[in-house]
Amino acid sequence: MQNKRYSTYSEIDKDLQILKLERDIHYQKILLNVERMKDNISPVGLIKNIFSDKGSGKGTTIASLISTFLPYLINRFKK
Repeated sequence: MQNKRYSTYSEIDKDLQILKLERDIHYQKILLNVERMKDNISPVGLIKNIFSDKGSGKGTTIASLISTFLPYLINRFKK
């Protein structure tokens, strides 16, 4: 890492603001990835991933039907 020489405090503040914004962006990306992972490992997400076929529209239709009716079926059997 190269050391940077600053001549004013405003340059330091500017770089600190940039670093803070970059840190916030990375933090939000991590949160988004965690949410996506939670969705993918949920029962509905797992079934959706199993039946989804990226090459044809058929898999997507089956996955959407299953993801729509699976919560209803699970609640029905819990009673």
